[in-house]
Amino acid sequence: MTFHLTNSAVMPRQGVYRCREITPKEFYDIVQTTYHENSLKTYIGYTQNRDLIRKNTGLNFPLSRAETSLESGDVILAMVLKYRTDGIKGPEIAPNDFQFFYITFKMN
Repeated sequence: MTFHLTNSAVMPRQGVYRCREITPKEFYDIVQTTYHENSLKTYIGYTQNRDLIRKNTGLNFPLSRAETSLESGDVILAMVLKYRTDGIKGPEIAPNDFQFFYITFKMN
């Protein structure tokens, strides 16, 4: 099983997704655990997201905009903004502007 750390809720392939919202603490704890178990793949493409994860976990990883590739049994750890941005750089996004999700994936 691989954990995929993303800055959006993605469904890159056909299958069954089961999603539940988790607390920020749960999210950061799972990120730390799976990182140290070498079962975490990161797909965080935004500096602010990466910096927030680093602040809460102490982990540093490169930005990545690679395509997310899932296998049956994988988990997506998604940190999702509660609103859509207009695409223009503006003020810093506040930590409480995010929701955190634990999404399991299975093939049909």
